[in-house]
Amino acid sequence: MNLISKTKSVVKTLAAVGLMISLSACEITPIEETTHIPTYGDYYLWLKSLDNEELLQEIEQQNINQHSKSPDADIYLMLLHTLPKSPIYNPYTAKSLLNELQLQYVESRYNPTNLALITLLRDLLNEQLLIIQKYDITTAELTSAKKSLTTQKSTASQQEKELKLKNEQLKELEQQVDLLKEQINQLHRIEKNISEHGN
Repeated sequence: MNLISKTKSVVKTLAAVGLMISLSACEITPIEETTHIPTYGDYYLWLKSLDNEELLQEIEQQNINQHSKSPDADIYLMLLHTLPKSPIYNPYTAKSLLNELQLQYVESRYNPTNLALITLLRDLLNEQLLIIQKYDITTAELTSAKKSLTTQKSTASQQEKELKLKNEQLKELEQQVDLLKEQINQLHRIEKNISEHGN
């Protein structure tokens, strides 16, 4: 009985020591920290949170960075051109910059997340520029149609005036014809009277 209780005591002690070793091992093992490398998507989302004054400051900063050959300044400026609320929003400039960037850099320069955003932006800009082009063509056609309609209305109005004038002239001529007829009838009556009295 004494041996059983000693065995239990040793087992308890060993279990406690084992538990303490496991806990201490957990404590000394460093926890790996995952560092988040900012992406172009992070930058774009950050831009969306800025007000107009802050956007102007960021544009100025990226222009400075571009002159000092900062590697991401060109892309950041391109993203600033794609942001609708940006003071320098211009899809044509953004697409032009994107085309230049694709020529300057190999795609492997971008990590998959950045490459996905750049590819998406290229597709969106192409679609947007196509819509703008269609809008410009449609607007030009509408302006031309309006001018043509105005010209037709003006021509119709002029023709209507001419028609009205001709109608008035026709009425005047009809009145003159009626008057002349009456005069001729009067002359006939006078002649008839003269003839009758002459006999």
